[in-house]
Amino acid sequence: MKEEFKVILLVLITAVFACGGKNTPEETAARFLECLQDRNLDGARELLVENKWDTIWDFYDDDVEIIRYSIEEVSLSEDGNSAEIYWKTTIIDANSPDTDEGGEWELEKDINGNWIIVDLFPY
Repeated sequence: MKEEFKVILLVLITAVFACGGKNTPEETAARFLECLQDRNLDGARELLVENKWDTIWDFYDDDVEIIRYSIEEVSLSEDGNSAEIYWKTTIIDANSPDTDEGGEWELEKDINGNWIIVDLFPY
């Protein structure tokens, strides 16, 4: 019985950390780019404030593929509740050769303490 309890507890703890919980701005930004790279648009949408999805959706279409991404810099506010992320991607667009893009995102903690993207630059 004790072994079963330990296994169940381990599974629950793993699920909490894998599906959210307290994260970092860098993890959130990387997860967002990973979701776009994998075309997991539902996963990407969960990491944005609701009114920003149309902005990214206008950019992201079937002809665009992210082949590489990196988080370049993270700047955390003094109070620890907001952050700026600087990122770079290399994308393939059916209409042009590989393109390097970069930008800045603003993130804030939501009411549960999880980081979400609240503003997208340059989009």
